[in-house]
Amino acid sequence: MNKKLVIVLGTGRCGTKSIVSVLNNQHGFSITHELRRLKWMVNISDLKTSINMMMDRECVYTGDAAFWYLNYVPFIKDEYPNTFFICLRRDRDETVDSYMRKTPTTNHWTSQESEYYKESECNIHWNPCYPHYDLPKKDALCLFWDQYYEKAARFEKEICNFRIVEMNDVLNVEDKQAELIHWLGVPYADVRLLINCRLNKGRTND
Repeated sequence: MNKKLVIVLGTGRCGTKSIVSVLNNQHGFSITHELRRLKWMVNISDLKTSINMMMDRECVYTGDAAFWYLNYVPFIKDEYPNTFFICLRRDRDETVDSYMRKTPTTNHWTSQESEYYKESECNIHWNPCYPHYDLPKKDALCLFWDQYYEKAARFEKEICNFRIVEMNDVLNVEDKQAELIHWLGVPYADVRLLINCRLNKGRTND
C-alpha cells in the first residue's frame, strides 16, 4: 500500500480538530488529533515514535494534527518526502482571545526566567510543548502567533507540499474545502464535504 502522510499544523485554537473531522470524512483517511505530545525543542526520537504509530494504521492517508509539528517539518520532509503539510491559520486576535479564554488559570508561554512568570500558572505537561518568552501571557501569545506563521510562510515557499490555509475558508466554503482535499490526491468526484464543522469550541462562542 502506498501510504501517504498528512501533517496538520497551526498555532492551536485554529480549527485543527475540526479539519481532522473533515479529512476523516474522506475514504481511506485515518488522521488523529494530538496523538502524542512532542516538545517544542526538537526531539527526533519522540517524533519517530509518533510517525511509526501513524504508519501502522491500515489506511491510505495517515497522519496527525498538532501545533508542535512546526519545528519538525524539515526532518519530516527529508525522511518522508511525499508528506502533505496543511497549516491552518486563524485571525491573530481571534486566536489569542480564544487561548486566553481556554487557559484562564495556566500560562504555557511566559519563560520561567521572566519577571512575569507565576509558578501557580505552570503546567508541567504542556509547557514544554510551547516556546517561551520574557513577556506577559497575552503578549507572549501574540508573539507566538507572529513567529509561527512567519516560519510557516517560509516553509510554504520552500516546500511544494506545504500549504497555509485560512480556517474560515476551509471549514465553511465548499469550493475551498473541496480544493484542499483534491490537492491531497482525492478526485473531485470522491470528495465528501463537511461544511460548518466546528469542534473544540471551548467555553464560549469560539
